[in-house]
Amino acid sequence: MPRGDAALARLAARNNAEWCRTVAESHGIASRFALDGALWVAESSTPIGYPEAVTLEPGLDPAAVFGALGPHATSVKDSFADLDPDATGWAPLFDATWIVAEAIAGGSAGADDLPALVRVTSADALETWARAHGLNGAFAEPLLGAPDVVMLATARAETSTSVPGAVTGGGVLNRTGEVVGLSNVFGGGHALYRALRREAAARWPGLPVVGYESDAALDDALDADFRRVGPLRILTRATQPGRQTA
Repeated sequence: MPRGDAALARLAARNNAEWCRTVAESHGIASRFALDGALWVAESSTPIGYPEAVTLEPGLDPAAVFGALGPHATSVKDSFADLDPDATGWAPLFDATWIVAEAIAGGSAGADDLPALVRVTSADALETWARAHGLNGAFAEPLLGAPDVVMLATARAETSTSVPGAVTGGGVLNRTGEVVGLSNVFGGGHALYRALRREAAARWPGLPVVGYESDAALDDALDADFRRVGPLRILTRATQPGRQTA
């Protein structure tokens, strides 16, 4: 069913919050939905690359959002880039853009000219994948058994069936409701985005793929026929800058 960009941005934000919650839970970090479900909040510090909160609706009161966070929180994903942090001790870290691509009909079309993807299925492979991604320690083994989560790698041709020691790029797919989320894409340019779209269509036919990117990665995604559906912003405590990005 076609949807407007505002609705797609909400679905993308919800999907991303669920992915952040899954990552947090894999480390034993509890979380909750606050402000009548409009804000996801982690109860303790999250791994590198992940925020302690994600807004799920536009127009939230900044005082209510920041007031729902504990002293451990160092970053917030402002999913609609509409919070004003000036008087709250928070500051922008970077801006990004929600993106969406419609499902690829047939799933496997055009596979020959795209990088092959290998599913990450072991703790050793996950560690290698995370290290290649530059987020060593961010991903815990329980993720490999999480429902509707697929962690994927590209590898050198001569070792394409064995992830450890051969990771050249990758990404994560997570399905929530009516969309498939795409995150943690690294090392492959626009061809990798196309391969990940193909994988999403093969696993969950007919569902659009949503995510967010910035800078050169956004250009790669747009070259792979994603389109923009709305802005977002990562905020960090002004006195304690973080590196949360996912």
